[in-house]
Amino acid sequence: MALQRDNRALIKFEGRIGGDSYETSTAFPGGTSRRTYPLIIGSNSFIGAGKDFTTGKEYKGFEEQLIGMEKGEKRIIEVIFPQNYHAAEFAGKVARSWIRWLLIRWVVFSLLNKVSNVYKKVKTNIFLINK
Repeated sequence: MALQRDNRALIKFEGRIGGDSYETSTAFPGGTSRRTYPLIIGSNSFIGAGKDFTTGKEYKGFEEQLIGMEKGEKRIIEVIFPQNYHAAEFAGKVARSWIRWLLIRWVVFSLLNKVSNVYKKVKTNIFLINK
């Protein structure tokens, strides 16, 4: 099953800017390549879409580029850090990340939310009919 929006995934990645790892950066305490990261696809908790104003190249967001990955797949993605990024050393720079998707934690998370919303609507309509 491929990764989809709202899936809770566990990923492992190593990021580089201009060939240099950001393992020692204070923006990523403990580095990136030795840890796994829980991530809700579409939560925008990682770098979003952006544009390199020097070259005009558009970049998709980190999470958006993970959609469609299969379990165990390895993928290389590129993102651009926003100009106002909290770590000035990364602001406006392009990062290349080597991603490995480990597993989906809750595949049905978004489905359960949809079912819950339908249930609430039906419950409300039944109440209104019986009134």
